[in-house]
Amino acid sequence: MGNRAVVAFQGSGPGSQCVYVHWNGGRASIQAFLNVAKKVGAKTMQDFFKVTQAYLGSSAYLEKFASADKDNWDNGTYIINREWEIVDRMYKRGPDENSEIKTKVIYQDTLAAYYGYQTTDEDLAIFKKVATFLGNKLDGNTYYATLNV
Repeated sequence: MGNRAVVAFQGSGPGSQCVYVHWNGGRASIQAFLNVAKKVGAKTMQDFFKVTQAYLGSSAYLEKFASADKDNWDNGTYIINREWEIVDRMYKRGPDENSEIKTKVIYQDTLAAYYGYQTTDEDLAIFKKVATFLGNKLDGNTYYATLNV
């Protein structure tokens, strides 16, 4: 049970590192994690793991591609390039979860967790727009958990 997915670089061999997420493996969440990886200048799968772990905690794992649960009956495996873009999917059985709002909310929450809630003015502006759209009210520098969507 979960909302599982594996994320691996294009051309990964059996010994290559990949990230397994037990929760938040839908397209909206994975896209948010990839966007954060790009924003923070991530270069390796270890860097991507740190991004996902900032949001998911112990529900993210750094694994070897050979032993990862690639055919997990949830979201399968996302194949990404070195620019943090999804280029292919393996074992995808259902429609993608496409929610721009959810991606933006998870992006902001992940970025905030990654930086220890030290976000930039640009990031805060995005967060306020999303929060306003969702009906949350912000005052000054008050941060609180957004909807767990």
